Amino acid sequence: MSKVTIEVSKEYGCAELETITRHKANALLYKCLFFLMLNFHAKFRFWVLQDSSIGLQPVCPHKGARFLRVLRDDLIPKFLVNESLSLYDFEHYIKIEYIRS
Repeated sequence: MSKVTIEVSKEYGCAELETITRHKANALLYKCLFFLMLNFHAKFRFWVLQDSSIGLQPVCPHKGARFLRVLRDDLIPKFLVNESLSLYDFEHYIKIEYIRS
């Protein structure tokens, strides 16, 4: 995960992203960052969805496509725009949509 955030921070000139990776004790922050990067970074998304050695269970392509679409079109914009949504809320909505998929 930190490899991806470093790559993105350098590619897009966002040094603040690198500082987030220093908070390793905050598991919730890392979970949310994982899904933000899953949406944002194509190489990371390909790696997560294609590489079975990372330990994630395979996802049906149709369900995966639906989940990624909802993540991009609904969950992330709501989270980024609505300042009243906490990381806990964001994680909760991700879980709900993943189950729905």
